[in-house]
Amino acid sequence: LSIVASADDTVIYYDHWEDGFEVDVTTPHENTTQVWGDGDETNGIVPGSLTDVIQAGTVINLKNPVNINNPTQIDYDGGDKISSSQGIVITRVGWSSGPDTLFAGAVELLDVSSWGTTYEIPVDFSSDSYQTFEHVSLFVMAAANNTAVSIDTDKDGVPDIETVLDAGESYHANGGLPIGTAVNASKPIQVQLITGDVCAAYATRWYTLLPTSQWDSSYYMPVTTTAAYPTAVFLYNPNSAALEVEWQGLGGLGDVVNVPPSTSLRVEVPFNTALHFESSGAPFYALAAIDKTGSYDWGFALWPEQFLTGRAQVAWGPGHSPSSTIVSAENGNPLWVTVIPENDAQLMVQLCVDYEGDGVQDLFFMLEPLASQVIYTSRSDQTGVLVYVCDGSQAKVAAAWGPQPGVATIGDLGVDLGTAVVPLPDFDAGMGVVVVADADLDGMASGGDTLRYSIVSQNSNLLGLSNVQMSSTIPEHTTYLPDSTTVDYGSGPVPLADSGTTLFPLDEGGAVLDGLIGAGFITVEFDVVVDALPPAGVEQIVASGTVQAAGLQIPVSVNTPLNFEPAVTLQKTVYQGHDAGSFCPGTETVGAVVDSPLTYCFNITNSGDTYLDTISLTDLTLALTEADLTVVVSSTLPLPPSGSITYYYETTLTADLVNTAAVVAVPVDELGVPYPQLAPVTDEDTAAVGVSLPPTATNTPTNTPVPTSTNT
Repeated sequence: LSIVASADDTVIYYDHWEDGFEVDVTTPHENTTQVWGDGDETNGIVPGSLTDVIQAGTVINLKNPVNINNPTQIDYDGGDKISSSQGIVITRVGWSSGPDTLFAGAVELLDVSSWGTTYEIPVDFSSDSYQTFEHVSLFVMAAANNTAVSIDTDKDGVPDIETVLDAGESYHANGGLPIGTAVNASKPIQVQLITGDVCAAYATRWYTLLPTSQWDSSYYMPVTTTAAYPTAVFLYNPNSAALEVEWQGLGGLGDVVNVPPSTSLRVEVPFNTALHFESSGAPFYALAAIDKTGSYDWGFALWPEQFLTGRAQVAWGPGHSPSSTIVSAENGNPLWVTVIPENDAQLMVQLCVDYEGDGVQDLFFMLEPLASQVIYTSRSDQTGVLVYVCDGSQAKVAAAWGPQPGVATIGDLGVDLGTAVVPLPDFDAGMGVVVVADADLDGMASGGDTLRYSIVSQNSNLLGLSNVQMSSTIPEHTTYLPDSTTVDYGSGPVPLADSGTTLFPLDEGGAVLDGLIGAGFITVEFDVVVDALPPAGVEQIVASGTVQAAGLQIPVSVNTPLNFEPAVTLQKTVYQGHDAGSFCPGTETVGAVVDSPLTYCFNITNSGDTYLDTISLTDLTLALTEADLTVVVSSTLPLPPSGSITYYYETTLTADLVNTAAVVAVPVDELGVPYPQLAPVTDEDTAAVGVSLPPTATNTPTNTPVPTSTNT
């Protein structure tokens, strides 16, 4: 894994799957969970660094062999969860020992918010006469527990493969998947496509697929071609009718191709140009394959134009193989870039390059739209390189990283893999939450606690942004604290006045804030109080909103797990006598003579923070249930927190007896609906009685002789 931070003061949370995921990764409880960049070296230090600080351009390389024979060994591997406080880019790379990076693959990782529930395979063996896609398989990974996944290989609407995945769990559909295979899920998933030429020693390509809901009618291809190693783009038409797609390149190059329904059509890229593919409006998908042989074989999925921005950053881009034992300064794997003008009148676009991704411009290019530009650093490594439009226009960039045929070595130093370079927002935004008033001192969010939400907008570009609009709503099952909203432009928080019918200033259209300066931040905070007892089925408080600027809208959200602590306490006591339980509670032990009247008291108290119902009391020694007992006093059912029920049972003493009673109760909400995630609670208590001997009679004298007086 290679991770690159795009902003200063980033905090990254790395949560291994092997010992279970954290309930709230920002307050980890597993000692294997690493927190990097928070300045606290006791919970982890940035790998490869002497300090626990992450600045823009920081590169984190996580490399280890994965032991498939011991899946519980803690590794940096598939299924782990990575979270961050600010924008990061990640590439996942893999190769086996032996052929090493000559038979390898890499995929760009997308944040969970871009995952979807419906995917289609856009290629198969019939797509290319060069056997590029002779083998087609899928890896499917879930973001949440109990995700139902179905794979329909013949598009008849009937699943051919079905499975259920938990968070971080994956399913491998190993080969034999035809074009148009549909992958559907009940919750968001990510899908990677693994392809190859069967029996070819080194030919494989990996792709990160986008869900069909994100497919577009316009794509840009930044990688050009050579005569010996042609580059091709495969256009997939998912529609029921034929689709005309027009392609354009530099110098008036262009043509229109007709793609039959449910078919993928190969289009070779001409020399020295990038390409633009566009339909009349119907969506399609596009995959790139560089080199039809096994010499430089790599590929990537083209990004839809609607998601391109003016910035892109390389997550992993070595100039030659990191697995080679040859010491070399070779640099054969560039960043490939093309630019998309803001409008037809923009004839040139200024593209700036930041080699280290640290906010310092190193050079710039004036590029004609659809020029294919390669970018190399002097350090034989393009990892962390940031490119961005710097002429003040709303032009965009499309980028990829991978070997340049004819420049990169074929052999030990070769890297037969590449990826798309994920577009970065021109600004980024995120949402967080902390508990600022912990009513029950449990360290987690629960009923009655005060939560403070933060919405942070970061301008990662060097140009300022104006008219930043923040919108949010009061989360369900909470109450807004009036006058708690503040805004911080970097010099400290100041009040943001309440407004509207709800008083909350971010709802009812949101708030338009002052502009974001270059590389600046805006932070808005507000407080809410969680309802004393949210209803059954509510396991977390869900907060969301949007931040909008420069024509880009970024959704933000944060889910806060609720901590319920149901409990029940049983106090069993006994006393001598029969009086309808009026003397309850008694004591833990009693001694009396045989046949003495005894009264047992059973006090059940709700000592937790939920209601309790379906309360069952048993005393096996006395062969009692609550049906055999009489109520002395009781709160209403379901039993509220701190509520109690007292029963009594009258009997007589026959022998020494130590006996235990037990209670079981089901956590429910105020309406008596059980919480599905909470197990029944129990408690037990003991009382003892002992036989005392009756008192023994003794003789007492009735008079005492009085001594006779004597004369002295």
